[in-house]
Amino acid sequence: MKPLFPKPLPVPPATKPSPVVHCLHEDKRTDPYDHLREPDWLPGRQSETEISDSILDLVRAENDYANALLGPVGELRKTLFEEMKGRIKENDDSVPAKDGPYEYFSRYETGKEYAVFCRRRTDNQQEEILLDVNVLAEGKPFFQVAGLGHSADHRILGYCFDETGDEKYTLVFKNLETGEMLPDRFTDTSADWDFFNDNQSIAYVLVDDNNRPNQVRTHRLGAPLGEDPVLFEDTDSGRFVGIGLTEDETHLVVQSGDHQSDEIWLMAADGPKAPLSCVYQYRLGHEYDISHHDGFLYVQTNIDGAENQKILRCPLGQPSKFEEVVPHDANALLEDMLLFRDFLVYQKQEAGLPVIYVRHLQTGHTHTVELPGEVYDAGLIPLYEFDTPVLRLGYSSLNAPQRVYDYHMGNRELVLRKEREIPSGHNAEDYVVRRFLAAAPDGETVPISMLHHKDHPPAATRPLLLYGYGAYGMSMTPSFSSVRLSLVDRGVTYAMAHIRGGQEKGYRWYREGREAHKKNTFTDFIACAEHLIAEGLTSAGRIVACGGSAGGMLIGNVINQRPELFGVAVLHVPFVDVLNTMCDASLPLTPMEWPEWGNPIESKEAYDCIKSYSPYDNLKKQAYPIIWATAGLSDPRVTYWEPLKWIQRLRTLNTSLAPTALLTEMEAGHSGTTGRFKALEECARDDAFVLMALREQGLW
Repeated sequence: MKPLFPKPLPVPPATKPSPVVHCLHEDKRTDPYDHLREPDWLPGRQSETEISDSILDLVRAENDYANALLGPVGELRKTLFEEMKGRIKENDDSVPAKDGPYEYFSRYETGKEYAVFCRRRTDNQQEEILLDVNVLAEGKPFFQVAGLGHSADHRILGYCFDETGDEKYTLVFKNLETGEMLPDRFTDTSADWDFFNDNQSIAYVLVDDNNRPNQVRTHRLGAPLGEDPVLFEDTDSGRFVGIGLTEDETHLVVQSGDHQSDEIWLMAADGPKAPLSCVYQYRLGHEYDISHHDGFLYVQTNIDGAENQKILRCPLGQPSKFEEVVPHDANALLEDMLLFRDFLVYQKQEAGLPVIYVRHLQTGHTHTVELPGEVYDAGLIPLYEFDTPVLRLGYSSLNAPQRVYDYHMGNRELVLRKEREIPSGHNAEDYVVRRFLAAAPDGETVPISMLHHKDHPPAATRPLLLYGYGAYGMSMTPSFSSVRLSLVDRGVTYAMAHIRGGQEKGYRWYREGREAHKKNTFTDFIACAEHLIAEGLTSAGRIVACGGSAGGMLIGNVINQRPELFGVAVLHVPFVDVLNTMCDASLPLTPMEWPEWGNPIESKEAYDCIKSYSPYDNLKKQAYPIIWATAGLSDPRVTYWEPLKWIQRLRTLNTSLAPTALLTEMEAGHSGTTGRFKALEECARDDAFVLMALREQGLW
């Protein structure tokens, strides 16, 4: 087939190195592109005009270069976009959630980018629009709504919005009886807030100048602004603060902590004047998630060596007087719990599959929910009502679209409420789902989930996209994505590597992929690639390595170690300048991230470990694969300069002629652009690049 990249290739942009020497723990390291970080830059707090012209010119030049590479596949992008759009039912309602006299739901309308939030009365089905995000977002390049909620008397709606992608929100309120916006308006908040049960007072969380949620305040709607009392504050920059009501809505929980430790405070949800008391103090490595039921706390925790979590119960006023409800299981991770008036529901990960348990609180009798299929993803969906026998579940598999079930916990009836419709057509039997185990260097077995079209079985002559993440204990689940079908339908095998750093094989799987053990994440991914090659399911140089954020760091590392395995590397908002970021305590997430990666400022061991794998610091003179990377100018999680520095340095060392592209979204953050069609345009763009890169090498 004819190669697609433009000939001759455009010349990539370059900036002169301006080396800076960093010294720490008696180690000197030279950073040639340190100058690409704008001093005092806080994501989303300044406009483009406050970035120096030289940096901004380089970012734009990178975008011009990336778009020039994409030039030959303009028609392919359009085709892919129309395919992806054709798999979306444009006029579609969510399954309603009942709350007293109303059912709340959202709707997408034909041709519209954003959701419309609605409700209807259960007695006469009279419907009203609560919030049309399309109207709010009109004329704005970025707009995101989060934290939507209503008062218990259904009179007031509150929601947060973000117009830059920096994840600093504005919280506003609407009178649903008059349709008028209330004067109460709060800027620089997180998306965490809640009503007290008096229907007039709220608790909300403020973020500091570094985007860290650290303070809870209370407010009575209509009261003067700027005079709200502080309910709780945590000045430790390594902890984030969040709030939420218990399922029975009797208590407000204030939680402060990091990735591995929690502190829990509790107060009655009657109103803001109730006392706030500490239930569980912060203790390194102790995790807590609590709820309340009839004078008792139910506590999901890892204390006393229960690293896969257990559920305990204690009297409200005696938080250390525990009785065991669900014991620790060394072979299964307890992932989630929900409380109802008569039932406790909890979900475990067993042998790589979710298993949902229902326990009758009065009798203690426990059963599991029988779900269809052999390989699937499922999860609990919280609803508004506490006094209900109905549990809502989400379900999908790699080849079958999402379903929503209602499960009657009393009579064990499973009712399908909605199955995602694919308007352009979809037959699950056209796709084959497979499972493999790869041997890691230390003898561990790493699961791999695979999806391919039945007419395009994987083979040594076929390309394969291998996706990985491996961080923060986030498990990659075998769920459905209509977007990935465009590649699969064209003969690209899709595989997901369940590497260490996630929790697919329990908390141990996470523990063995973080801090001093982080390198297991990378060797696991390489082992998966090697296994797929050895089994004749693809071959070296035909693999597209793909990951985002911490998964982008994974891809940056493995192409340093074993570039010959991969023909293409896709890195979305990649965390590639790990050592510099973890040594900069002024950045929004750095102190919070130390329990995950280690603190290189305080610990030489952590410094040496991070330095040994940080993708930016380990670039070397060798042939790299074709690279497609993305970034967001307002991204508070992975700052724009990380991928910019990395791509500039990589080009000076790359001995191959492979194109290396970086495209920065100028008006977006970590999650890219907003709007369902805009998001599909991004996916179509990325897939077009991948197909073009494969065509360039004669692989597609």
